[in-house]
Amino acid sequence: MVYYVNRRPGHSNTKIWITWGKELARSSLDLFIRAMNFPHFCAEALKHGIETDYVTDIIRISRLIPSAKYPDIQQWPWPIRIHTFNALQISIDDETLLAYGKPKSKSIELLMALISMGSVNVDRARIADMLCPDAEVIVH
Repeated sequence: MVYYVNRRPGHSNTKIWITWGKELARSSLDLFIRAMNFPHFCAEALKHGIETDYVTDIIRISRLIPSAKYPDIQQWPWPIRIHTFNALQISIDDETLLAYGKPKSKSIELLMALISMGSVNVDRARIADMLCPDAEVIVH
């Protein structure tokens, strides 16, 4: 196989690394991923449409996360996606499991409350008040 380096901005060595990784997949992919900054190359490949099916499979199989340069790349195949704008939508492996405009259960309301409050150091009394505003709640 002949390898080439595309020196255009944005592509750099992405095509050569992805092609090389694809060929090595049969024997030593795990070693290849650890030795290289593979999440960066995967993000570049997705961004530029290079071997997207293969790259998506590798990301899912290896449970990679995007590099710091691409923290919010839209093409990244996150195992779980939660969209909260306009309506709540939960997808697992790009398959929508749940989509609500207005919550129909307390568990969905709880999830929405946690998301809206940032999910870290959330005050229990505040959540209880959001979910059951008319109830008198004692939080321990």
